[in-house]
Amino acid sequence: MFVIGIETCGRCGGAVKVIAGIEDPTNNERDQSWMYTPMPWLKFYVSGCPRDRIVIFVLLIADSKTLLYDHNKEEQMNRFIGNWKITEMGQWDQDYIDLIEPGYFGFDRDGMGEFVFGTVNGFMDCRYDNNKDAKRVEFSWDGTCEHDPVCGRGWFEVKATDQIYGELFIHNGDESWVKAVKR
Repeated sequence: MFVIGIETCGRCGGAVKVIAGIEDPTNNERDQSWMYTPMPWLKFYVSGCPRDRIVIFVLLIADSKTLLYDHNKEEQMNRFIGNWKITEMGQWDQDYIDLIEPGYFGFDRDGMGEFVFGTVNGFMDCRYDNNKDAKRVEFSWDGTCEHDPVCGRGWFEVKATDQIYGELFIHNGDESWVKAVKR
């Protein structure tokens, strides 16, 4: 529920501070944490004691890009969502890439993903570039290699509608460029 909170002056009972946000339904007490997810596009602040006629009011409204949902981020994600078959890697040949199963990178709508090649598998935490013209994702990952824990980072860029190119780094280990095509 959208709410507006009002703090009052202890001296005269007049409104001193007005805050807009979304009410936290799990909080039964009305304390400092009575709301969560403040609206970045709507901020009220009234200060001063109305009795002394010292009142300052500020209303800030950000541009439409910050309104509740970032359509540009969704557009950037959609370029990557799905599975991409690894066609080539700089460090390993195709026989190793497809050793256990066909090597791939998969990106989910929730900003997560996974990959498998050779004896390496990993789970990714992805960050999509918010630049309107960019076609890039960066990620950190953790997983296993021959049942030993490994982690690292990487990135991909869309090179064509159905092709991505990037690099995969294993922390304190190998690194390789990667080419993949949409499955």
